[in-house]
Amino acid sequence: MNSQNFLTIFATYWNERDWIEASLAQIASFNPQEVIIVDGCFDTRYENKSTDGTREIIEKWVAEHPFATTISAKRHSKAGGLWYLFGYNLTWWNWPLRLMMIIYYARTNIYRINQACTFTYMLRNAKHSKPGNWIMHNDADQFYPDTMIEEIKKITTNPYNETELLTANEQTFFTDFNHYTTEYESRNYNNMPYRLRHNTIIVPTRDIVLERYPKPKVYGKNPAIKKQHLGSYFHYKFRPFTKERELLTYKVGDRKPPEKKQETGFYNKHPSIIIKYFFSDHGDS
Repeated sequence: MNSQNFLTIFATYWNERDWIEASLAQIASFNPQEVIIVDGCFDTRYENKSTDGTREIIEKWVAEHPFATTISAKRHSKAGGLWYLFGYNLTWWNWPLRLMMIIYYARTNIYRINQACTFTYMLRNAKHSKPGNWIMHNDADQFYPDTMIEEIKKITTNPYNETELLTANEQTFFTDFNHYTTEYESRNYNNMPYRLRHNTIIVPTRDIVLERYPKPKVYGKNPAIKKQHLGSYFHYKFRPFTKERELLTYKVGDRKPPEKKQETGFYNKHPSIIIKYFFSDHGDS
C-alpha cells in the first residue's frame, strides 16, 4: 500500500452475496489508507447482520487486510439517533444550528437516521479522519472504470492537489448489464471522494453538508468547493443471481421502487472487476 494515500473508504453491506466479492476487490484496488466496513441493516425490523454469507466473506477479507475493520450498523431510537448526530460537540456557536437540524429531521424515517448515524460513527472513529484527508462512501453495487480508479488514486496521493471533491455522472443499470440510463441519478457527487473540512457533518440520508450559517450547505452543491470531473461510473441496481434480494431492497425503511427511466443499449466496456466476476469463469463458478 502506498503510504502517501490519504483515502479512507466507508462501505456498507447487507445481504450482498451477488456483489460482495467484486466490491471488496474494487476497494482493495484503490489502495486505501483505511477501510471501515459495516455489515448490517439500518431498519430495526430486520436482523442486524447479513444471513446470506456476506458477513463471512467480509470477515475473511478484513482478516487478510490489516488496514480494514468491520462493525455492525448503528441503530438508535429516533430521539437517540438525532441526539447522536446533532448533540455531539455542542458549543455556543453551533447549538442554534443543531437545534434547527433536529427539528428539521424529526420526521425523517428511522432507517435514514440510523444510516446517517452509522456513517457518522465511521467518520468520528476513523484513524485518519481529519481535515484535508479524503473520504469515500461505497455501495455494494456501485463500480468505477479502471481509468477512474487510477485517476482517483493519483489525486488522493498528491498532497499538493487542491481539489476538494471529485465528481462523475452515473450510468444506472436496472435490468441487466446490457441496458442503462443516465436519467435516474442527477447528483454527480454521489459516492465520490471528498476532502474533509473542519465543519463537515453527515445528515440523513448520509448527505455530506458543511455546517454554517444561515443554514448548512450540501457539500456537492457548494460552488466554493473545488471540484474535478472524472467522467461516468456504473450503478448496477439489479441482482444478477438473487432477484428476491432485489425486491427486498425496496422493503426496508421508507425506500420505494424507483421510477425507471427509458434504458438504452450499452456497447461500452464494463470495469475489469465486473468482467472478471460476472463475464469470466470466476463468475460462473
